[in-house]
Amino acid sequence: MLVYGGHNNFEDMTYEVGPAPTYDRLKWLDVKFKLGLEFPNLPYLINHSNDLRITEFHAIYRYLGRELKIGSSDSQGRAYEEMIGDIFKDFVWPMGKIVCYSPNFESQKTGFIQQFPDLVLRPLEKWLKGDRTPRKWLGGKDLCYADFLLFEFIEQTSKLCGEMYEKFPELTRFYKAFKVLEPLQNYFKNAVLNILSTIRWHHSSSNIFINFFYY
Repeated sequence: MLVYGGHNNFEDMTYEVGPAPTYDRLKWLDVKFKLGLEFPNLPYLINHSNDLRITEFHAIYRYLGRELKIGSSDSQGRAYEEMIGDIFKDFVWPMGKIVCYSPNFESQKTGFIQQFPDLVLRPLEKWLKGDRTPRKWLGGKDLCYADFLLFEFIEQTSKLCGEMYEKFPELTRFYKAFKVLEPLQNYFKNAVLNILSTIRWHHSSSNIFINFFYY
């Protein structure tokens, strides 16, 4: 989704997973160690213009943010953006363990939902509200890579407990404002989130391959 925000043309490619109940990843595993990655994993990014090959979701998002000039231009704003971006690691992983991997999903879901507002939503609501001036985006007035993470986080968690967001007006405002961003309209109309999805991104003279793992 971040590459849509940068007005780039790209081709979406996918690695299909096998059928239930194993959902094997053979198509990904067949190429995992043939891509020249130092630390083979999903997600990955390969920029053939300079042979940059990196893995790790947040490293890729930060790189794309810089390349596409999305985010604050001052160091203080960037520090806030990166802080919030890293905080999402703490938010997303517990949810991912329950939704994607736990055989006790229904029982663990109840406990997660009970803690979710105070542990996650309230701090984010307070941050957007600000001490004196509300923040339009997580970093302030400029859209940044962490905003893409928050939007996806709201999309995902609303499937579990969407009614909770009614109590958090700033998060609701943020979600609605992000949803109408003009560069992303084609994404919202056409994107299909696959379990394993690879994007080939053509940016200027670059030829960049990006692989994302969607929960």
